[in-house]
Amino acid sequence: LQFFITGASRGLGLGLTQKILELNGNVVATCKNPTNAKELNNLQQIYGENRLVILPLDVTSKDELEEIRRVIRSKGIDTIDVAIANAGIASKNHPYDPAMSCPEDDLLKTFQTNTIGTLFTAQSISPLISMSKKAKLFIAISSKLGSIEQAASVGGYTSYRISKAGLNMACMCMAYDPSMMGIGIRFLCLHPGLVQTDMGSAGGRNCPLTVTESCDGMINMIQRAVDVQMFVMGSSVYEERSWQKKIQSKSSVPPIPQPSSSEPSVILKCPFGHDAKPKQSDPTSINSDSNIETSPPSSSLPLPTTTTEQQSESITKCPYSFDSESVTDESDGESAGSCPFGAIQPQVPVVSEDSFQLISQRLYSLSDDSFEKQFLQQRCVFTSYDGTMLPW
Repeated sequence: LQFFITGASRGLGLGLTQKILELNGNVVATCKNPTNAKELNNLQQIYGENRLVILPLDVTSKDELEEIRRVIRSKGIDTIDVAIANAGIASKNHPYDPAMSCPEDDLLKTFQTNTIGTLFTAQSISPLISMSKKAKLFIAISSKLGSIEQAASVGGYTSYRISKAGLNMACMCMAYDPSMMGIGIRFLCLHPGLVQTDMGSAGGRNCPLTVTESCDGMINMIQRAVDVQMFVMGSSVYEERSWQKKIQSKSSVPPIPQPSSSEPSVILKCPFGHDAKPKQSDPTSINSDSNIETSPPSSSLPLPTTTTEQQSESITKCPYSFDSESVTDESDGESAGSCPFGAIQPQVPVVSEDSFQLISQRLYSLSDDSFEKQFLQQRCVFTSYDGTMLPW
């Protein structure tokens, strides 16, 4: 899998990068100042520049976020399977931050980085995630301190809590945005636990988890989320769906929309002026263990409507920055991805039928309240590194 990680120079970002590389994944790792990221550069020397690409990025800079997609493509990477928005900060006196005396500066800085930075990161990277044939996941490193329900038991942490609650809401809004639903991206808000990092140990706190322990748990949850996405994507292309039928008949998992056999491909009306002619898939791009010759599934999304004049005006102003035969992303002069409304078809997933059935069998064996079943039912969930589902 190809990963993208923000805030990768230290702490959890560095730990996740190292763990992914150990598991044979590839990483685009970003941080504010790569020159000073000694440990991250050491990992690049060990694994090589082909496995670990290090790029500068300040998630509070809209200009840098708009540029990062072009820079990633310039490195020969046109697909991100899993994006992890890890970059985050806390107030200067964290965890001491009473609601009635928290400084304006702390509120603005934490919200700018933790909430707005995560939202803009997703906006920038989603065209690359849309091209994934393996996962299509956006992971936001959140915190149970962002839970509004749990805030009733313990006060304080005000700036940090507000920013993480905002992060959770941003992910939920994005997950159910028509553009994200149309291309099948799911969102996971992930609590890492109380970890022995600079932030976790602030104020003299004794943290029970090491970075390695937290990252091991989070990588496990990410892999479980990948399995769900592989199941969903595999279900859309295989005619034989016996395991899926069993799951749907014996649990509360809603049926996954299937393509109509009478329609060779999907043509949806893009409200932003994209050409609605479907793009043919390249059979040579499919892995050898997955000889799939079917079309992507149709969608019953309630699409926004626009007038002919509005479409004419918006043809160069697509708010989702997706490209088509009629539109070019002026920010980087390259294709910006597949239109979420079907003007350009998403790639056929790479998953062999044997792998699909193994994943299906495992999901079938799980209880209805498991993480996997809830992730199937919802497009965004809030969970801990150890698999505990958290209240919003």
